[in-house]
Amino acid sequence: MERKHADRSLSAVGETFQLTSQCVDEANGIFAVLKAVKGHGVPLHVRYQTPGDDSGVLCESNECQMNVDVAQRSGIASYQCVHIGAASFCGSSVERVSLEEGILTEMVRGKWFSEKKKKECLALQALADGSCSPLSVHVSIGISSAERFVSVFEPNVSSYSRLGRVMVAYNAKLDSWHCPCTKLRRSCLHKYVAKWHLFQTQQELFRTEGTPYRPRSEEEDIADHRHGYPPKGLGLRCMVSYILQKKKIPAVLPEDMRVPSALKDYPQHLCPNETVCQDCPGEVLLSDPMLITHNAKILTNWCIIKDVATYSKRCPQCGMFYRYQEWKDHLHNFNDHIILDIPLCLTLRNLLQVHTSMSRAVEFLRLTRSGVSTSRHNAGCLFAVRSPDRS
Repeated sequence: MERKHADRSLSAVGETFQLTSQCVDEANGIFAVLKAVKGHGVPLHVRYQTPGDDSGVLCESNECQMNVDVAQRSGIASYQCVHIGAASFCGSSVERVSLEEGILTEMVRGKWFSEKKKKECLALQALADGSCSPLSVHVSIGISSAERFVSVFEPNVSSYSRLGRVMVAYNAKLDSWHCPCTKLRRSCLHKYVAKWHLFQTQQELFRTEGTPYRPRSEEEDIADHRHGYPPKGLGLRCMVSYILQKKKIPAVLPEDMRVPSALKDYPQHLCPNETVCQDCPGEVLLSDPMLITHNAKILTNWCIIKDVATYSKRCPQCGMFYRYQEWKDHLHNFNDHIILDIPLCLTLRNLLQVHTSMSRAVEFLRLTRSGVSTSRHNAGCLFAVRSPDRS
């Protein structure tokens, strides 16, 4: 199905067609390339320095890196993803802007953030200058006119910054900021630098009637629950309504789901299957998976599977959140931290229907989980009591 319905234009990357790209750091060969041709355009970073040099070619996308690893193991050493192919034909570069300390001081006076954050921004600027890399670059290849993307320097290589840069997104329509490094309802240094950059270059974004500017302090960023997960208010109602309509466990389940199996191999990463928003018209691509927790547990009749990661996705247009809720995987997502095996749900329901108390139901599960050896030992004791011929 993927081969049949795939976008054929992606396989035709060349001199006549390619994903839109811009060079953001010429000295280090870092480019910003649109992640997809259609839908919500979000740029990602690509390093393309010397053709034929594997150490100088890298894509930020996890999916692309997996494809590259598979191709190399298969002996296809020359394989390149569409993003790297687009960077090889890039003929556009962004204007390098030197951020001024006076603008940052003005923002501190306007209570955008504290004096401590100002010092951290200046320290990061000094590190960027020492590495001959631009501190921040405004990338103008996004599709949405309401969004601004700023590529920010990051000296530490991590899962969200493989190439030494982080892409910060600002939605002027929703007045929201997003950075891949940010935890739930937490601000970060990359956002401060992006605000500094846009305040210096595009102050009209923050003008409102009656007031010259619209400052947004770090306290407001931390306290902002509208764009964090789990959603509240209307956002929560929309998510629950979608789960009830589209993800409800059917009354009649297949036979293989009703029978407990101790050999079931469950995934360690639970990510929503949706790729486009189910509510917005057209095909609006959802955001990349956002980690909720990596300490979730899957509870079954036989064991407890620990260190399970759960993820959510968000529609950039309407803001609706999607969480993992796939009963066809034999799992029921209770609260993103506790995942119940479908046979375990049926066991608990059946015990309640025959008026078994919850304490006895828990004891039943504890004895079941204790292992085969304990069960055999208990069976032997029972036989010793009931056998009249036993000496």
